[in-house]
Amino acid sequence: MSKVIRGHWQIENSLNWVLDVVFKEDACRVYEEESAKALSSLRRIVLNMAKLETTQTRSMKSKIHRASLSDEYRELLIFGKC
Repeated sequence: MSKVIRGHWQIENSLNWVLDVVFKEDACRVYEEESAKALSSLRRIVLNMAKLETTQTRSMKSKIHRASLSDEYRELLIFGKC
């Protein structure tokens, strides 16, 4: 049972670490509850889209940064391979 619990928390902690490092989630100062929930959901959606994109062997942070600069790459993340 303890292996299952540790495994669950390892996954949870790694997700929170990625959200904090890539999106600087801990530094976000949105206090409105609904806005904070919406931003959190949006961050997770973007993170999942970046994970699904496999044509580039880049870090998550690099993928997100490139998507912010390139319309073509952002389109690839959103719609997949065209």
